[in-house]
Amino acid sequence: MRVAFVADSTLGLDPGRAKALDIHLVPARVRIGKRDLADYLEASPAEVARAFAEGRPIQTSAPAPGAFAEAFERLLAEHDRVVAVTVSRKLSGTFESASLAARPFGGRVLVLDSMALNAGLRFLIEAARRWLAEGLAFEALPARAEAYARRIVGWILPASLEGLYRSGRIGNLTRVVGKVLRVLPVLELREGRLYAAGRVRGFSRGIQALARRYAPLAPRRVALAHAENPRAIAELREAIEALGGRVDPIVHDAGAAVTAHGGPGSIGLIVAPEGA
Repeated sequence: MRVAFVADSTLGLDPGRAKALDIHLVPARVRIGKRDLADYLEASPAEVARAFAEGRPIQTSAPAPGAFAEAFERLLAEHDRVVAVTVSRKLSGTFESASLAARPFGGRVLVLDSMALNAGLRFLIEAARRWLAEGLAFEALPARAEAYARRIVGWILPASLEGLYRSGRIGNLTRVVGKVLRVLPVLELREGRLYAAGRVRGFSRGIQALARRYAPLAPRRVALAHAENPRAIAELREAIEALGGRVDPIVHDAGAAVTAHGGPGSIGLIVAPEGA
């Protein structure tokens, strides 16, 4: 059985890197000023960073059902089945959009909620491919995927509070006080939601905080991600290895849509379930 895999662009890989992994991307939408752009194809993290610096309004939205439907129809012309893996439904309407698009195709298309973002989608796709190769029935994928996705965890460190403020996650008072005191939140991703897991004074201390949170989970597979901040990723990797952890050489970027929420310079790590 030939199965194609689809992911939305919060996967954190540009179309070329995704294609090399045989993953077909459906881009989220990024609105910068009056321009409505496709994530990666038309909007880049660098462009979002410029919009932040210039104070231009930025909004994001899930891919339209039609964009998923077009991808499903095209792929089913050459494959028997399609599996679409999306960013957590608790963070975005993307799962609902893909599910709506999948209905006319019946059981030939399955939509799975990664309960994560960025490399969490990749981990689930890789696991689903492995399960199918081992003989798991296509119809049994959703139950197996849900159990797997619940065990994906991650942490995100914004470089500033501006992205969280613009996306409505914090108020202006919190933003102003945090800026004065140089306080940044450490956000934890668990079972599809983002939680405040602590606060740090300064970005450098935040890098150490992320490393300490991963260290007890080593040697579980981990992927690092950044929004236009490769230097911080190198420092995070060094900090993890200094604590005895092992870092898989997987580095994703954030993409324009995710950068719009976390803000330029943000970094994070996503940890796969044990044994993945």
